[in-house]
Amino acid sequence: MNKVRRRAYGYDPETAEPSVDYNLAGIQLRDSIREERFRELFAEGHRWYDIVRWGIVEEEVMKYNDFRVTQGMIIYDDKDYYYPVPIQEIDNNPNMTPSTGYE
Repeated sequence: MNKVRRRAYGYDPETAEPSVDYNLAGIQLRDSIREERFRELFAEGHRWYDIVRWGIVEEEVMKYNDFRVTQGMIIYDDKDYYYPVPIQEIDNNPNMTPSTGYE
């Protein structure tokens, strides 16, 4: 992560730069990596998949809803963590049932 930050600030990625390098561990490091990933990949379509994979959809939605400006509230549901079983699969297999929440 420090290499990415150094490059973004115009420093040599291979040389330590105390003014931009992180020196963290544990939960602080995890949260910093998540935020750095958000900054680095902004508007590239990765954010939703990241927060679903990390299991923090509700937390992130609530954070957005607290600071919403013009787009209105995001409504979160537990089924947002997974996709529905395709209807063709359900039609082709009598033992298959729809995903919870997608009935």
